[in-house]
Amino acid sequence: MRSFFIALFLLTLVPACSTESTSSPTRMLAVKASLDTLWTRYAFSGDAHDAGGFGLLFTDEATLAISGVPTKKGRAEIEECLGALYAGVDATALRIDHRDMNAVGLLAFQSGFFEEDFTEGGVAKTRYGRFATAVEQGKDGAWRFRHLTALADSVRP
Repeated sequence: MRSFFIALFLLTLVPACSTESTSSPTRMLAVKASLDTLWTRYAFSGDAHDAGGFGLLFTDEATLAISGVPTKKGRAEIEECLGALYAGVDATALRIDHRDMNAVGLLAFQSGFFEEDFTEGGVAKTRYGRFATAVEQGKDGAWRFRHLTALADSVRP
């Protein structure tokens, strides 16, 4: 009987030792690095005017809610929307200042501020705003946007 309780006690410790713990600093750094890569790929897609590249960053059932555009649902609508949004501009820089991030299992949540430099009609502009996103880790290990809300507070030449 005593060995049963020892085994039971040891089994309760196993989840606490897991490398997938949501409170593990190592896991949080790995998730943050993955999200930084996701944002970098977003910036490259905008610079390349690559609608398909944007689509690869989102889950099949993702939603996109950005200033000045009706909410889009699904990869095809998001590709079309972001492809059209970046078609008329020359994206030159995207800075993400995340203020809050948490990861739970295969989901991560991030919010903060963004600053996006671009040229439109020959005029250099900067768009400032806030964002919140939920990202999901797929079976392939890649993180993709499940929901992205971005609200532009201002656009300044």
